[in-house]
Amino acid sequence: MFNSTFDIRHSTFLNVSRVARRGAFLGGITSEVRSRAAALLRQATGTAIDVGCGNALLFAEVGSGTALRRVGLDGDLALLREARGVLADNGASGARLVRGDAFRLPFRAGAADEVLLLNTLVNLPSNDLSEGLLRALMEVCRPGGRLIFDIRNGWNPILRMRYALHNLSTDFTTRTHRLARIRRLCAANGFEVVRAEPVGPRWMAWAYLIEAVKRET
Repeated sequence: MFNSTFDIRHSTFLNVSRVARRGAFLGGITSEVRSRAAALLRQATGTAIDVGCGNALLFAEVGSGTALRRVGLDGDLALLREARGVLADNGASGARLVRGDAFRLPFRAGAADEVLLLNTLVNLPSNDLSEGLLRALMEVCRPGGRLIFDIRNGWNPILRMRYALHNLSTDFTTRTHRLARIRRLCAANGFEVVRAEPVGPRWMAWAYLIEAVKRET
């Protein structure tokens, strides 16, 4: 059976028939974060590296009508194989898919104009790991380039309770982050947060999509 998903906000129609773990990749917050990031990339140029790309749904949403050179990195070989099918099904072939470790990035400093980390910090078990990974991604971003990533909102009490209960029953961590702390981290490493877009009600967002620009030296 043909399976698809349609994002009304960005008018994106995706063939997701090859997506095996739908709960992980097609959930409401996850999908909205990805769609908003894809919208930011459609007019971008240069090189975009998606760290933790999974099955490449982000690049499938961006589509083929872009001058962007797309590189996806993930450590899961099965997901990278799935990614090739997802990209082909959505007419978005041409991305370079790399098997690698996000904590040992195979990219030189300043290699990318756009560096992305989506729906990943939520599953890292500590602030030290999250902030260490973000600092590594900042190194890969060229001056004037963008780091685009998301956090689950640490001020949302419903989300905090849901994640706390989840963490009692499984070893697969889910965590929130505070936007103010992320802003300070970016500023301390030469980045300016130019966008922190709430996902969900502005007064009690589920998540924030963050766009941070690396200052020119």
